[in-house]
Amino acid sequence: MSKRKSGGSRRRPIRWSPSIFIPILLAAIFFILPEPGIASLLLIQAAASDHAKAQEATEQPGAGASLDVKPVEFSVAGVQYRVPRNYIITMSNWHGGPQEIVTMRVNLIDLGPLTKETQACFAKNPFGISSNVTVQPTSRATGCMPFQFLLEVPGSAVNADQAFANTRGLFHSQEPWIDDSGFEKYEIGPDNARAEFYRKIENGHTRLYWCQIHKDHDDHRDGGCQPVGDRTNTGAALDFFFRLSMVGDIARIDAELRALVESFAVSKP
Repeated sequence: MSKRKSGGSRRRPIRWSPSIFIPILLAAIFFILPEPGIASLLLIQAAASDHAKAQEATEQPGAGASLDVKPVEFSVAGVQYRVPRNYIITMSNWHGGPQEIVTMRVNLIDLGPLTKETQACFAKNPFGISSNVTVQPTSRATGCMPFQFLLEVPGSAVNADQAFANTRGLFHSQEPWIDDSGFEKYEIGPDNARAEFYRKIENGHTRLYWCQIHKDHDDHRDGGCQPVGDRTNTGAALDFFFRLSMVGDIARIDAELRALVESFAVSKP
């Protein structure tokens, strides 16, 4: 059961218009809260740029999964990587060299890539480029938990600690709830545009995730989540999407993904 962390003072919730809340929230994370109009414009520009880069990568010749295990060499944020082809789904440039975005897919059970033995696990179309690979909490028992993530050039210099500081003025309360997995939970926004931030500090490393809350098809509470300011030790940004029900496992998953990415590095930042 969640519990309220002791200490701090409770603040009255800020009232936001749902139509502008999420753009202002995300702009606040990375730019420190500006005027609403500027915040929305900044977010739209950033989102359009990210979408264009990701879409361009999916349209590159060679995009899609492969059983080929031959190593592919490329660099992200100045660090050289050597990754077996069967981990990679998309790249900005399949000729190698500097990349803006590289998409990879693994089975979270063992962080293994696509093989003849695991084709059925990864997707109905295991060679597709779709990011619609959803991990269910019950998937672990089947030994099949396909998961897709992005390795990319950081779009902002803001790390998790700075993003948290930029955003905390919007929290309903400075006094967080502590969930069963040890995360601090902070709420932002009205009921029809609710967002939640989950923070945990382990070994001096801040893990921060934000979730946009919604109801699933059965009218149960659910949400789509992603990391904020997540960086590998090699300097690249790590991005992925997960369901709210996975919050309890996501710190471990995040650490394992970063360790995997760092194991592919053949140069230092």
